[in-house]
Amino acid sequence: MKIKGIDVSTYNVITDYAKVVAAGVEFAILKVINKSLQPDKRFETHWAGFEGAGVPIQGVYNYSYATTVSKFKTDAQRVLEVLAGRKTMVWLDIENNCQKGLGKTLANGINAYAEVIQAAGLQFGVYTGLSFYNSYLKPYAAQLQYPFWVARYPVDGNMIIATNPSDSKRPDIGRELYGWQYSSKGIVNGINGNVDLNEWYVDIEAQTTVPQESVGSYIVDGFRKELAAALKLKEYGSAAEVLARTVTISAKTNRNHACVTALERLLKEHGYYTGVIEADQGKKPTFGNGMAKATALYQANIVGLKKPDQEWTKGNKSYKKALQM
Repeated sequence: MKIKGIDVSTYNVITDYAKVVAAGVEFAILKVINKSLQPDKRFETHWAGFEGAGVPIQGVYNYSYATTVSKFKTDAQRVLEVLAGRKTMVWLDIENNCQKGLGKTLANGINAYAEVIQAAGLQFGVYTGLSFYNSYLKPYAAQLQYPFWVARYPVDGNMIIATNPSDSKRPDIGRELYGWQYSSKGIVNGINGNVDLNEWYVDIEAQTTVPQESVGSYIVDGFRKELAAALKLKEYGSAAEVLARTVTISAKTNRNHACVTALERLLKEHGYYTGVIEADQGKKPTFGNGMAKATALYQANIVGLKKPDQEWTKGNKSYKKALQM
């Protein structure tokens, strides 16, 4: 099995996603954050564009500059915050010069990063070049039991996606290869300039939402009880009583209100929020960027809002839906 796809970042300007599909692109992998840990400038545009065109988003990748185990962990958590509950595979891009002399620290850092990602219920893999793998990762291969996506460019010139690379040039790293990035000079209709081309050897799994039937009991009963407590109501107050006392919660309004904890738990149960529950760490709850994006996903997929506003108000029916009304 071979599936053709591309990986894109802020440098790839896509003018027509439908043309990209027609050209033969069967999946996409998106750069998620930049060196300063901010979302890649075209991440959301690419996500919406590919999703709207029906192109599976196989994963996201994080080009790493990490040189300490703690930095690897911080970066992984930031990726989860930007994903805000979206379910996709996370690829850690290991190839920067700053990582060449790390030795075992590099392997330990990759493992630490993987633990954070996998703890959030997401798949994890490593992207690197063949030369980098052989020089700096192969000595620790036994400790790095993850899917690998490897770059090797057998052709220097431009390639169209319909042209197949020679199987004889496929990277051999002594284990199953998930994907091969075989060109950085791909030509795809609908994309300005060059784009990376990839050949994939496993089924593409793309899930951007979590089915409601998969969530736990917190949605049925726990949310109402915790919200009632935050609003200083009796634990077994009716849904109508709780709704009557709710307040507007957003990134700008009541962002540290006690109700935020209940909302965090609710969205985590749905799989849209992957951040921490501050109250469980003895901290003040905060409705930040991750919660705002998780709320938008909840409103779009559960409440059915065509234009999610990332706020919890009585008027937008978010509370009403969460209270099973």
